[in-house]
Amino acid sequence: MSLTVKLAGVDDAAALAGLVREQDRHYGEGDPGETRALAAVMGWLRADGALGRYAIAYEAGSAVGFAGFAIIHPGHDLSGLLFLKDVFVSEPSRRGGIGAALIRFLAAFCVENGVGRIDFPTDLGNAAAQQFYRRLGAERLEEAGYHRLTGETLRRLATDQA
Repeated sequence: MSLTVKLAGVDDAAALAGLVREQDRHYGEGDPGETRALAAVMGWLRADGALGRYAIAYEAGSAVGFAGFAIIHPGHDLSGLLFLKDVFVSEPSRRGGIGAALIRFLAAFCVENGVGRIDFPTDLGNAAAQQFYRRLGAERLEEAGYHRLTGETLRRLATDQA
């Protein structure tokens, strides 16, 4: 297996867009289409980390997975934290070590850049993801409650002048 993980750049946009489309279909979000997905990914990658960063995994020259993340400060002991939004591995490549390789890459990125920790949510019903992260040594923080603003509530809040 010739597995390579790296930070995604503009030259990885088409590969990343393909994985993002697959992720959307996997989670029942529909398919944004090739043109729309590529335009979105190009915008993210050209923003130089301001709209998030992406690690991408290639196996034998094909894109097989990605991790979307952001560095947030101040974080742990003023060193910042890496907030991991998504880890996605293409269906045919699952259970082959790709997800673990992506997390190890992010851990090395943190150590090399003085970032103190990685935080991430998992769906409460996703036992496989929780077990995967436990195998890598992650602690589950039962007290950390995540909240979400979306859709009409987000739009209403954005325009609320009160």
